[in-house]
Amino acid sequence: MEKKMKKLLLYIAISLFAASAFAKTTGFMMRNNGPLREDKGNGGVEWATTVPQGTPLTIESEEPVLLTLITEKEKFDNIKFYKVTYEKKTYYARESEVALGKTATVILSDTTLFTKPAISSFLNAQIEQASVVVAGEKTTYAQSEFTEIQYWSDSASAVRKRYVFSSKVSENKNDLEAVRTVDVALALKNKDAAKEKAMKEELFKNAKKLNTSEAITEYIQAEYDKMFGTDDGTFTKCVIDQTGDQIILSDESGKTVLSVWLYGKEIVFGEYQVLGSEGEPLLEGTLQKDGGTQNVKTTLFINYSDRTIQVSGQAELYEPNGTTKSGEVLNFACKETLAKAE
Repeated sequence: MEKKMKKLLLYIAISLFAASAFAKTTGFMMRNNGPLREDKGNGGVEWATTVPQGTPLTIESEEPVLLTLITEKEKFDNIKFYKVTYEKKTYYARESEVALGKTATVILSDTTLFTKPAISSFLNAQIEQASVVVAGEKTTYAQSEFTEIQYWSDSASAVRKRYVFSSKVSENKNDLEAVRTVDVALALKNKDAAKEKAMKEELFKNAKKLNTSEAITEYIQAEYDKMFGTDDGTFTKCVIDQTGDQIILSDESGKTVLSVWLYGKEIVFGEYQVLGSEGEPLLEGTLQKDGGTQNVKTTLFINYSDRTIQVSGQAELYEPNGTTKSGEVLNFACKETLAKAE
């Protein structure tokens, strides 16, 4: 009996060693619509397909290989690639576009990047809400917990490693799936506008069904509102421009939606802004709508958090003599981020 047990333990030990020796590494495509390439017999690797950001890949070897990259216009020699498996097929993915790790997730809200797990190493840059990241080890320093992340940097056109506060990293598996679903909806194009709208709405519907964290649930709704608008007439696709005593809200085409004059009142970014007398943020301005100009009385709130300005409120239309136009109210909301991750 003892000999059999020793043999069994030896067999288990050998099996575990073999499994670890031949275990495949998990990686994730970090570039949005990241290309996978294959060898088509032309002396290098060429485009084969694309996958969404955060797509898991099986890495055949952590040691990259040097290959020639063939594009439509030219060839590039000695480019580092990982040999990967995706949906049971072999491809090659650029080392600079892949993050090795066990867990892909998303950022819950805009947050500061750090070069090291310490407050003193902060960068003048942020990573945005819903960014896909690969989370690494957690480190506690001076009572603050940091998580190492790998993320895609547009400015570097490569994956970068940084640290963020652990509280900003989602631990809900549904969050990543929801964000990826929204990303597909945002990128979707169809020649038939009605079909495109229906497909996008279906994708958003599926994302909303998932049991996501509160922050990502709000993100999904905000992206939906940006794409389809809201029933209350809220302007969600707009640009905020403050010049002196005037705030101008414009839509993405540059057309002025609302101009508000502050009459010398100081703007202070905080939880919300109260302007005017007796705590009532009542302002006067003009609304340019359908080619005409109408007078408005505006209740304006300004929020500043994580380098993001949000302006929201309600514009009540009125006649030049001060008489309110019955039932004519414009709700508006705008958001503008001041800094992006580098």
